[in-house]
Amino acid sequence: MNKSEIGIVGLGVMGRSLAKNVAGKGISISVYNRTTFTEQEVVADFLKANPSEFIQGFTQLEEFCESLSTPRKIILMVSAGSAVDHVINQIKPFLQGKDILIDGGNSHFKDTQRRLLQLKHENIHYLGCGVSGGEQGALHGPSMMVGGSLAVYSQVADIFEQIAAKDTTNLPCVTLVGPNGSGHFVKTVHNGIEYAEMQLLAECYAFLATYYSHNEIAAILKEWNKTALGSYLLEITQQILLKKEGDDFLLNKILDVAGAKGTGSWAAQSALELGVPATMILSAVAARAISQQKERRKKWSEEMKPSIQQDKIDPDMLRQAYQFARLINHHQGFELIQTASESYSWDVNLSELARIWTHGCIIKSKLMEKLVTILDEEESILQHSSVLRDWKKGENALHIILNQAFSLSIAIPCISSSYNYFISMTTHESPANLLQAQRDFFGAHGYRRTDHADDTLFSTKWNLDG
Repeated sequence: MNKSEIGIVGLGVMGRSLAKNVAGKGISISVYNRTTFTEQEVVADFLKANPSEFIQGFTQLEEFCESLSTPRKIILMVSAGSAVDHVINQIKPFLQGKDILIDGGNSHFKDTQRRLLQLKHENIHYLGCGVSGGEQGALHGPSMMVGGSLAVYSQVADIFEQIAAKDTTNLPCVTLVGPNGSGHFVKTVHNGIEYAEMQLLAECYAFLATYYSHNEIAAILKEWNKTALGSYLLEITQQILLKKEGDDFLLNKILDVAGAKGTGSWAAQSALELGVPATMILSAVAARAISQQKERRKKWSEEMKPSIQQDKIDPDMLRQAYQFARLINHHQGFELIQTASESYSWDVNLSELARIWTHGCIIKSKLMEKLVTILDEEESILQHSSVLRDWKKGENALHIILNQAFSLSIAIPCISSSYNYFISMTTHESPANLLQAQRDFFGAHGYRRTDHADDTLFSTKWNLDG
């Protein structure tokens, strides 16, 4: 039996697509899937549907491992969490020193760090690889964010570069982000940015739907997509708006309760832990949680109706507000990655990260292409002169859109969050002095003074009755 160059464990949607991508590049691959009651024929069905001289299929882990050339290179495409640990424990007896396990799922970066250290003691190499692009990306070329050592990554780099998406200069959209859990961390933040981008479009839809039909909204978004706002998410949103089932639009029949798999919440938690004001990711996560309160929303909506009506919404004002909010979202996401990079000594190249996100992933856009250059020239997106100009131009549009939204009782948490961030970050004197006084009053935490240049802490006996 000829030995395969690489193996994949798990033939779910992403595993199947990635396996077909690998074989389509003429790279020999072995695939494995468990044979539980509901998955007995998964491997057989995959081989039948994808006959190829480059694919071998297995239902026994020992045979699967024996089919691979050494050092073995195995991509785990299983659900994040305990399932990854379970598979690692199952496959370890059939591995040998210097074999490479690659977690291609959406694992938490701290789990990746833990597994890497555990396997290092057994002389087994481990990489955490964020894979973006969904089913079509995995099949035709995903964006891949790898975390681990350069020496280990170099052993799989050739294969990854062949299967990854290509940017406008035909360079592969894959990179070694940094050591240990950095690859999975940036994938988590990628998904956090994605949450906010999706929520922004949902808010634009809610706003426009008060006056415009599905066809009209789709036409508006189509025009937006021809501008600097062009993106994958904008493109699919206009297509979703036009999809019909019978005589009605399918969107009208979809329950307004949003699901989530956890990565957005992880991004929000990391932002809180690192002290980064990623307010738009937090707002987007909260919006999904609110959507799940369907019965309460239904009951309370019957008691609260908008009482003020205004003139028809100007789509161009909304476009400017949307553009403004997207700049804030991307700025906050990259700031979160930069802070994590400094905290964990990862040395992430933000410009290179933006480059691999220009193709093959869900948040690919014309803005992302622009950010490759911006982040090469500046540490922070909002420090760049061109972004500052766009930022300032959008403020008036934000005033108009926020006023209209609130008067019509339309919730736009991400758009409003972007403006609150803008105001806060451009305010020299904030009310945080009162917060410090409150903390000192009830907890004697101390405060610094404006009339003392050093960091000396002062404390006051505040109780006026004492």
